[in-house]
Amino acid sequence: MKTLAALLMALAVAPTWALGQFQFRDLDSKSVELTDNGLPVLVLNHGNMLPEGVAPDRARCCYLHPVYAPNSVVVTDDFPKDHPHHRGISWMWPVVVVDGKTYDLWTIKGILDRFEKWDHKKAGKEKAELAYQGGWYVGERKVVQENVEIVAHSVVDGRRDLDVTVTLHAAGGAAVSIGGTHEHDKGYGGALEIRFAPRTGTRINSAAGMDVPDSDRVPAAWAELTGNFGGNTATTRVTEDPSNPGAPNGWCLRHYGYLGVEYPAVELRRLDSRIPLTMKFRVSLSGSTSTAAAAEKRVLVYTHNGPGPKGKGYVRDNIQASVDAIRKLGAENGFSADVTDDPLFFRDEVLKQYQALAFAKRNDPDGAKHTDESFDASIPLSWYHQFDGGREFYIALGHNKEDYFNPLLYNQILGGTLWARRRK
Repeated sequence: MKTLAALLMALAVAPTWALGQFQFRDLDSKSVELTDNGLPVLVLNHGNMLPEGVAPDRARCCYLHPVYAPNSVVVTDDFPKDHPHHRGISWMWPVVVVDGKTYDLWTIKGILDRFEKWDHKKAGKEKAELAYQGGWYVGERKVVQENVEIVAHSVVDGRRDLDVTVTLHAAGGAAVSIGGTHEHDKGYGGALEIRFAPRTGTRINSAAGMDVPDSDRVPAAWAELTGNFGGNTATTRVTEDPSNPGAPNGWCLRHYGYLGVEYPAVELRRLDSRIPLTMKFRVSLSGSTSTAAAAEKRVLVYTHNGPGPKGKGYVRDNIQASVDAIRKLGAENGFSADVTDDPLFFRDEVLKQYQALAFAKRNDPDGAKHTDESFDASIPLSWYHQFDGGREFYIALGHNKEDYFNPLLYNQILGGTLWARRRK
Protein backbone atom coordinates (compact mmCIF):
# COMPACT_ATOMS: atom_id res chain seq x y z
CA MET A 1 0.00 0.00 0.00
CA LYS A 2 2.92 2.32 0.73
CA THR A 3 4.31 1.78 -2.78
CA LEU A 4 0.87 2.36 -4.29
CA ALA A 5 0.44 5.57 -2.29
CA ALA A 6 3.80 6.86 -3.53
CA LEU A 7 2.85 6.08 -7.13
CA LEU A 8 -0.53 7.77 -6.81
CA MET A 9 1.04 10.86 -5.30
CA ALA A 10 3.41 11.09 -8.25
CA LEU A 11 0.49 10.96 -10.66
CA ALA A 12 -1.65 13.46 -8.78
CA VAL A 13 -1.32 17.21 -9.19
CA ALA A 14 1.25 17.96 -6.51
CA PRO A 15 0.95 21.14 -4.42
CA THR A 16 4.02 23.25 -3.83
CA TRP A 17 5.10 24.03 -0.30
CA ALA A 18 8.04 24.93 1.85
CA LEU A 19 8.68 22.37 4.57
CA GLY A 20 7.42 23.36 7.97
CA GLN A 21 5.60 26.54 7.00
CA PHE A 22 2.45 27.92 5.43
CA GLN A 23 2.19 28.35 1.69
CA PHE A 24 -0.39 29.80 -0.71
CA ARG A 25 -1.14 28.18 -4.07
CA ASP A 26 -3.53 29.25 -6.81
CA LEU A 27 -5.72 26.28 -7.70
CA ASP A 28 -7.09 28.21 -10.67
CA SER A 29 -8.22 31.75 -11.44
CA LYS A 30 -11.02 31.50 -8.86
CA SER A 31 -9.56 29.78 -5.81
CA VAL A 32 -6.45 30.01 -3.65
CA GLU A 33 -5.40 27.21 -1.32
CA LEU A 34 -3.50 27.54 1.95
CA THR A 35 -1.33 24.63 3.08
CA ASP A 36 0.63 24.03 6.28
CA ASN A 37 3.64 21.71 5.95
CA GLY A 38 2.13 20.49 2.71
CA LEU A 39 -1.27 19.65 4.18
CA PRO A 40 -4.34 21.62 3.07
CA VAL A 41 -5.82 24.06 5.56
CA LEU A 42 -8.49 25.89 3.56
CA VAL A 43 -9.47 27.25 0.15
CA LEU A 44 -10.73 30.79 -0.37
CA ASN A 45 -13.03 30.98 -3.39
CA HIS A 46 -12.66 34.55 -4.65
CA GLY A 47 -14.19 33.97 -8.07
CA ASN A 48 -17.78 33.08 -8.93
CA MET A 49 -18.29 29.37 -8.22
CA LEU A 50 -20.93 27.40 -10.16
CA PRO A 51 -20.68 23.61 -10.55
CA GLU A 52 -21.97 21.99 -13.71
CA GLY A 53 -25.70 21.37 -13.58
CA VAL A 54 -26.43 24.03 -10.95
CA ALA A 55 -28.79 26.91 -11.76
CA PRO A 56 -26.89 30.06 -12.83
CA ASP A 57 -28.53 32.16 -10.12
CA ARG A 58 -26.68 30.08 -7.48
CA ALA A 59 -23.25 31.45 -8.57
CA ARG A 60 -21.39 33.13 -5.69
CA CYS A 61 -17.93 34.05 -4.48
CA CYS A 62 -15.96 35.08 -1.43
CA TYR A 63 -16.22 32.18 1.03
CA LEU A 64 -14.09 29.37 2.48
CA HIS A 65 -14.46 25.81 1.19
CA PRO A 66 -13.12 23.25 1.67
CA VAL A 67 -11.90 23.80 5.21
CA TYR A 68 -9.85 21.03 6.84
CA ALA A 69 -9.50 19.90 10.43
CA PRO A 70 -5.91 19.02 11.49
CA ASN A 71 -6.65 15.33 10.87
CA SER A 72 -7.32 16.14 7.17
CA VAL A 73 -11.10 15.85 7.54
CA VAL A 74 -13.03 18.20 5.25
CA VAL A 75 -15.58 19.75 7.60
CA THR A 76 -17.41 22.08 5.18
CA ASP A 77 -19.89 21.53 2.36
CA ASP A 78 -20.79 23.56 -0.74
CA PHE A 79 -23.91 23.55 -2.94
CA PRO A 80 -25.71 20.90 -0.82
CA LYS A 81 -28.88 19.62 -2.46
CA ASP A 82 -31.15 20.55 0.45
CA HIS A 83 -29.93 24.18 0.57
CA PRO A 84 -27.93 24.91 -2.61
CA HIS A 85 -27.19 28.47 -1.51
CA HIS A 86 -25.28 27.22 1.54
CA ARG A 87 -21.50 27.51 1.19
CA GLY A 88 -18.64 26.55 3.49
CA ILE A 89 -17.76 29.34 5.90
CA SER A 90 -19.32 32.63 4.84
CA TRP A 91 -20.61 35.97 6.08
CA MET A 92 -23.82 36.76 4.20
CA TRP A 93 -26.99 38.53 5.34
CA PRO A 94 -30.47 37.49 4.12
CA VAL A 95 -31.89 40.99 4.55
CA VAL A 96 -30.04 43.86 2.87
CA VAL A 97 -32.10 47.03 2.52
CA VAL A 98 -30.67 49.49 -0.02
CA ASP A 99 -32.40 52.85 -0.41
CA GLY A 100 -35.61 51.33 0.89
CA LYS A 101 -35.57 48.21 -1.32
CA THR A 102 -34.87 44.76 0.19
CA TYR A 103 -32.38 42.27 -1.28
CA ASP A 104 -30.99 38.92 -0.11
CA LEU A 105 -27.23 38.29 -0.16
CA TRP A 106 -27.63 34.87 1.49
CA THR A 107 -29.90 33.27 -1.11
CA ILE A 108 -28.46 35.55 -3.82
CA LYS A 109 -31.49 37.61 -4.82
CA GLY A 110 -30.83 40.97 -6.44
CA ILE A 111 -27.44 41.58 -4.84
CA LEU A 112 -24.03 39.97 -5.35
CA ASP A 113 -20.77 39.83 -3.45
CA ARG A 114 -17.73 40.50 -5.69
CA PHE A 115 -14.02 40.17 -5.09
CA GLU A 116 -12.12 43.35 -5.94
CA LYS A 117 -8.51 43.06 -4.86
CA TRP A 118 -6.08 41.45 -2.46
CA ASP A 119 -5.09 43.53 0.55
CA HIS A 120 -2.27 41.18 1.49
CA LYS A 121 -1.07 37.58 1.60
CA LYS A 122 1.52 36.62 4.21
CA ALA A 123 2.68 33.07 4.78
CA GLY A 124 5.10 32.33 7.64
CA LYS A 125 6.09 29.49 9.92
CA GLU A 126 3.60 30.11 12.72
CA LYS A 127 0.70 31.71 10.89
CA ALA A 128 -0.64 32.87 7.53
CA GLU A 129 -2.67 35.98 6.75
CA LEU A 130 -5.02 36.37 3.80
CA ALA A 131 -6.96 39.61 3.33
CA TYR A 132 -9.02 41.02 0.49
CA GLN A 133 -11.40 43.81 -0.42
CA GLY A 134 -14.77 43.06 -1.95
CA GLY A 135 -18.05 44.80 -2.59
CA TRP A 136 -21.77 44.18 -2.55
CA TYR A 137 -23.28 45.14 -5.87
CA VAL A 138 -26.82 45.85 -7.03
CA GLY A 139 -26.36 45.59 -10.75
CA GLU A 140 -23.17 47.54 -11.42
CA ARG A 141 -23.62 49.80 -8.42
CA LYS A 142 -21.42 49.14 -5.40
CA VAL A 143 -23.44 49.72 -2.25
CA VAL A 144 -21.22 48.17 0.45
CA GLN A 145 -17.46 47.80 0.78
CA GLU A 146 -16.38 44.57 2.43
CA ASN A 147 -12.92 43.87 3.86
CA VAL A 148 -12.13 40.37 5.10
CA GLU A 149 -9.05 39.00 6.84
CA ILE A 150 -8.40 35.34 7.64
CA VAL A 151 -5.48 34.43 9.92
CA ALA A 152 -4.61 30.73 10.16
CA HIS A 153 -2.46 29.58 13.07
CA SER A 154 -0.25 26.51 13.39
CA VAL A 155 -1.72 23.43 15.03
CA VAL A 156 -1.20 23.40 18.80
CA ASP A 157 -2.24 20.38 20.89
CA GLY A 158 -4.27 19.04 17.98
CA ARG A 159 -6.20 22.25 17.37
CA ARG A 160 -5.97 24.85 14.61
CA ASP A 161 -7.45 28.33 15.05
CA LEU A 162 -8.70 30.50 12.22
CA ASP A 163 -9.38 34.14 13.06
CA VAL A 164 -11.93 35.76 10.75
CA THR A 165 -12.54 39.51 10.71
CA VAL A 166 -15.28 41.04 8.52
CA THR A 167 -15.53 44.83 8.14
CA LEU A 168 -18.41 46.56 6.32
CA HIS A 169 -19.37 50.11 5.46
CA ALA A 170 -21.89 51.68 3.11
CA ALA A 171 -20.54 52.86 -0.25
CA GLY A 172 -21.64 54.87 -3.26
CA GLY A 173 -23.92 57.12 -1.26
CA ALA A 174 -26.33 54.23 -0.59
CA ALA A 175 -28.46 54.00 2.54
CA VAL A 176 -27.89 50.38 3.63
CA SER A 177 -29.22 48.31 6.53
CA ILE A 178 -28.66 44.60 7.22
CA GLY A 179 -30.59 42.03 9.25
CA GLY A 180 -31.60 38.40 9.74
CA THR A 181 -34.66 36.71 8.34
CA HIS A 182 -38.06 37.58 9.79
CA GLU A 183 -39.49 34.20 8.76
CA HIS A 184 -41.13 32.66 11.85
CA ASP A 185 -39.17 35.22 13.89
CA LYS A 186 -36.00 33.12 13.50
CA GLY A 187 -33.55 35.93 12.83
CA TYR A 188 -30.95 33.61 11.30
CA GLY A 189 -28.32 34.70 8.84
CA GLY A 190 -25.48 37.14 8.90
CA ALA A 191 -22.25 37.53 10.80
CA LEU A 192 -20.66 34.06 10.33
CA GLU A 193 -22.19 30.87 8.97
CA ILE A 194 -20.85 27.33 8.50
CA ARG A 195 -22.42 24.55 6.43
CA PHE A 196 -20.94 21.20 7.38
CA ALA A 197 -20.04 18.21 5.23
CA PRO A 198 -22.13 15.02 5.55
CA ARG A 199 -21.43 13.15 8.80
CA THR A 200 -22.92 10.84 11.39
CA GLY A 201 -23.25 11.14 15.16
CA THR A 202 -23.78 14.90 15.10
CA ARG A 203 -23.63 16.65 18.46
CA ILE A 204 -23.97 20.39 19.09
CA ASN A 205 -22.73 22.09 22.25
CA SER A 206 -22.73 25.76 23.17
CA ALA A 207 -21.92 28.02 26.07
CA ALA A 208 -25.65 27.85 26.83
CA GLY A 209 -25.70 24.05 27.25
CA MET A 210 -24.35 20.65 26.19
CA ASP A 211 -25.94 18.48 23.50
CA VAL A 212 -28.47 21.20 22.74
CA PRO A 213 -31.40 20.79 20.31
CA ASP A 214 -31.97 22.84 17.17
CA SER A 215 -32.67 26.41 18.18
CA ASP A 216 -32.69 30.08 17.16
CA ARG A 217 -31.67 33.27 18.93
CA VAL A 218 -30.29 31.66 22.08
CA PRO A 219 -27.35 33.85 23.17
CA ALA A 220 -24.00 32.13 23.68
CA ALA A 221 -20.34 33.10 23.56
CA TRP A 222 -19.55 30.02 21.47
CA ALA A 223 -21.08 27.00 19.76
CA GLU A 224 -19.54 23.85 18.30
CA LEU A 225 -20.48 20.88 16.14
CA THR A 226 -18.89 17.44 16.45
CA GLY A 227 -19.45 14.56 14.06
CA ASN A 228 -17.98 11.48 12.41
CA PHE A 229 -16.84 12.50 8.93
CA GLY A 230 -16.24 9.27 7.03
CA GLY A 231 -14.56 7.48 9.91
CA ASN A 232 -12.74 10.39 11.54
CA THR A 233 -14.16 12.62 14.25
CA ALA A 234 -13.84 16.39 13.94
CA THR A 235 -15.06 19.31 16.03
CA THR A 236 -15.55 22.87 14.81
CA ARG A 237 -16.07 25.56 17.42
CA VAL A 238 -16.97 29.18 16.63
CA THR A 239 -16.20 31.73 19.34
CA GLU A 240 -17.54 35.24 19.05
CA ASP A 241 -15.22 38.09 19.99
CA PRO A 242 -16.65 39.89 23.05
CA SER A 243 -16.05 43.24 21.30
CA ASN A 244 -18.65 42.42 18.63
CA PRO A 245 -21.79 44.54 18.75
CA GLY A 246 -24.55 42.65 20.53
CA ALA A 247 -22.20 40.00 21.93
CA PRO A 248 -23.05 37.44 22.98
CA ASN A 249 -25.44 37.14 20.07
CA GLY A 250 -27.97 34.40 19.39
CA TRP A 251 -27.28 31.34 17.22
CA CYS A 252 -28.98 29.30 14.54
CA LEU A 253 -28.16 25.67 15.40
CA ARG A 254 -29.14 22.83 13.08
CA HIS A 255 -28.22 19.15 13.38
CA TYR A 256 -28.44 18.68 9.63
CA GLY A 257 -25.14 20.57 9.67
CA TYR A 258 -25.30 24.31 10.23
CA LEU A 259 -24.03 26.86 12.75
CA GLY A 260 -24.69 30.58 12.34
CA VAL A 261 -24.25 33.67 14.49
CA GLU A 262 -27.45 35.73 14.34
CA TYR A 263 -26.56 39.38 14.22
CA PRO A 264 -28.51 41.61 14.26
CA ALA A 265 -31.27 38.95 14.20
CA VAL A 266 -34.74 40.37 13.49
CA GLU A 267 -33.59 43.95 13.96
CA LEU A 268 -31.97 46.06 11.25
CA ARG A 269 -28.47 47.48 11.62
CA ARG A 270 -27.67 50.62 9.61
CA LEU A 271 -24.24 50.59 7.94
CA ASP A 272 -22.37 53.88 8.19
CA SER A 273 -20.23 55.13 5.31
CA ARG A 274 -17.50 56.36 7.63
CA ILE A 275 -17.59 54.22 10.78
CA PRO A 276 -17.36 50.55 9.71
CA LEU A 277 -19.11 47.61 11.31
CA THR A 278 -16.47 45.09 12.41
CA MET A 279 -17.22 41.48 13.42
CA LYS A 280 -14.55 39.07 14.69
CA PHE A 281 -14.69 35.31 15.19
CA ARG A 282 -12.35 32.45 16.00
CA VAL A 283 -13.01 29.12 14.27
CA SER A 284 -11.24 26.30 16.14
CA LEU A 285 -10.79 22.96 14.37
CA SER A 286 -9.77 19.72 16.03
CA GLY A 287 -10.19 16.02 15.38
CA SER A 288 -9.07 12.49 16.04
CA THR A 289 -7.63 10.11 13.47
CA SER A 290 -8.85 6.56 13.03
CA THR A 291 -6.77 3.93 14.76
CA ALA A 292 -4.90 1.22 12.87
CA ALA A 293 -7.64 -1.20 13.86
CA ALA A 294 -10.25 1.04 12.26
CA ALA A 295 -8.16 1.27 9.09
CA GLU A 296 -8.38 -2.52 8.80
CA LYS A 297 -12.10 -2.07 8.15
CA ARG A 298 -12.06 0.82 5.68
CA VAL A 299 -11.88 1.05 1.90
CA LEU A 300 -11.49 4.27 -0.12
CA VAL A 301 -13.39 4.43 -3.41
CA TYR A 302 -12.03 6.98 -5.88
CA THR A 303 -14.46 8.17 -8.58
CA HIS A 304 -12.45 10.83 -10.46
CA ASN A 305 -13.33 10.71 -14.19
CA GLY A 306 -12.24 12.66 -17.22
CA PRO A 307 -9.35 15.04 -17.77
CA GLY A 308 -8.13 17.48 -15.16
CA PRO A 309 -8.15 17.37 -11.35
CA LYS A 310 -11.90 17.91 -11.08
CA GLY A 311 -12.90 15.18 -13.54
CA LYS A 312 -15.02 17.14 -16.01
CA GLY A 313 -15.40 14.27 -18.45
CA TYR A 314 -18.60 12.31 -19.09
CA VAL A 315 -19.54 10.24 -16.04
CA ARG A 316 -21.68 7.16 -16.66
CA ASP A 317 -24.41 6.13 -14.25
CA ASN A 318 -22.57 2.85 -13.66
CA ILE A 319 -20.09 4.75 -11.48
CA GLN A 320 -22.70 5.38 -8.79
CA ALA A 321 -23.94 1.82 -9.16
CA SER A 322 -20.44 0.47 -8.51
CA VAL A 323 -20.11 2.72 -5.46
CA ASP A 324 -23.44 1.50 -4.10
CA ALA A 325 -22.35 -2.11 -4.65
CA ILE A 326 -19.08 -1.64 -2.75
CA ARG A 327 -20.89 0.05 0.12
CA LYS A 328 -23.36 -2.84 0.23
CA LEU A 329 -20.48 -5.32 0.20
CA GLY A 330 -18.93 -3.48 3.12
CA ALA A 331 -22.15 -3.45 5.15
CA GLU A 332 -22.49 -7.20 4.62
CA ASN A 333 -18.84 -8.09 5.24
CA GLY A 334 -17.61 -5.87 8.05
CA PHE A 335 -15.89 -2.95 6.35
CA SER A 336 -16.87 0.63 5.48
CA ALA A 337 -16.36 2.49 2.20
CA ASP A 338 -15.55 6.20 1.92
CA VAL A 339 -16.05 7.79 -1.51
CA THR A 340 -14.23 10.77 -3.05
CA ASP A 341 -13.30 12.34 -6.39
CA ASP A 342 -10.79 14.68 -4.74
CA PRO A 343 -7.12 14.06 -5.71
CA LEU A 344 -6.07 15.70 -2.43
CA PHE A 345 -6.96 12.39 -0.75
CA PHE A 346 -3.80 10.91 -2.27
CA ARG A 347 -1.40 11.70 0.53
CA ASP A 348 0.28 9.15 2.78
CA GLU A 349 -1.31 10.54 5.95
CA VAL A 350 -4.78 10.05 4.41
CA LEU A 351 -4.23 6.77 2.55
CA LYS A 352 -2.82 5.06 5.65
CA GLN A 353 -6.32 5.26 7.11
CA TYR A 354 -7.48 2.67 4.54
CA GLN A 355 -6.65 -0.96 3.97
CA ALA A 356 -7.61 -0.91 0.30
CA LEU A 357 -8.19 1.58 -2.51
CA ALA A 358 -10.81 1.02 -5.22
CA PHE A 359 -11.01 2.94 -8.50
CA ALA A 360 -14.56 3.24 -9.87
CA LYS A 361 -13.76 4.41 -13.41
CA ARG A 362 -15.55 4.67 -16.70
CA ASN A 363 -14.17 2.71 -19.68
CA ASP A 364 -11.51 4.78 -21.45
CA PRO A 365 -10.98 4.10 -25.18
CA ASP A 366 -7.37 5.28 -25.00
CA GLY A 367 -6.73 3.07 -22.02
CA ALA A 368 -8.35 0.10 -23.77
CA LYS A 369 -6.05 0.61 -26.80
CA HIS A 370 -2.96 0.59 -24.52
CA THR A 371 -4.20 -2.61 -22.86
CA ASP A 372 -4.65 -4.21 -26.27
CA GLU A 373 -1.05 -3.47 -27.19
CA SER A 374 0.25 -4.77 -23.85
CA PHE A 375 -1.54 -8.11 -24.13
CA ASP A 376 -1.20 -8.53 -27.90
CA ALA A 377 -4.64 -9.59 -29.13
CA SER A 378 -5.93 -10.67 -25.70
CA ILE A 379 -7.64 -8.25 -23.35
CA PRO A 380 -8.23 -9.80 -19.90
CA LEU A 381 -11.53 -8.92 -18.29
CA SER A 382 -10.06 -9.50 -14.85
CA TRP A 383 -6.59 -9.95 -13.39
CA TYR A 384 -4.66 -9.73 -10.15
CA HIS A 385 -1.06 -9.60 -9.01
CA GLN A 386 1.14 -8.91 -5.98
CA PHE A 387 4.01 -6.45 -5.88
CA ASP A 388 6.26 -5.20 -3.07
CA GLY A 389 3.84 -6.32 -0.37
CA GLY A 390 0.78 -4.82 -2.06
CA ARG A 391 -2.05 -6.45 -4.02
CA GLU A 392 -3.93 -5.31 -7.10
CA PHE A 393 -7.19 -6.67 -8.48
CA TYR A 394 -8.85 -5.45 -11.69
CA ILE A 395 -12.17 -6.19 -13.36
CA ALA A 396 -13.49 -4.59 -16.54
CA LEU A 397 -17.07 -5.80 -16.23
CA GLY A 398 -19.87 -3.56 -14.99
CA HIS A 399 -20.40 -1.26 -17.96
CA ASN A 400 -24.13 -1.06 -17.23
CA LYS A 401 -25.54 -0.16 -13.85
CA GLU A 402 -27.81 -3.22 -13.96
CA ASP A 403 -24.71 -5.45 -13.95
CA TYR A 404 -24.17 -4.78 -10.26
CA PHE A 405 -27.35 -6.66 -9.39
CA ASN A 406 -25.90 -9.79 -11.03
CA PRO A 407 -24.63 -12.09 -8.25
CA LEU A 408 -21.79 -13.34 -10.47
CA LEU A 409 -20.27 -9.85 -10.80
CA TYR A 410 -21.19 -8.93 -7.22
CA ASN A 411 -19.37 -11.96 -5.80
CA GLN A 412 -16.39 -11.41 -8.11
CA ILE A 413 -15.97 -7.85 -6.78
CA LEU A 414 -16.39 -9.13 -3.23
CA GLY A 415 -13.74 -11.81 -3.69
CA GLY A 416 -11.29 -9.37 -5.22
CA THR A 417 -11.86 -6.77 -2.50
CA LEU A 418 -11.43 -9.28 0.34
CA TRP A 419 -8.27 -10.67 -1.29
CA ALA A 420 -6.77 -7.17 -1.76
CA ARG A 421 -7.47 -6.32 1.90
CA ARG A 422 -5.53 -9.33 3.21
CA ARG A 423 -1.96 -8.70 4.31
CA LYS A 424 -0.70 -12.23 3.65
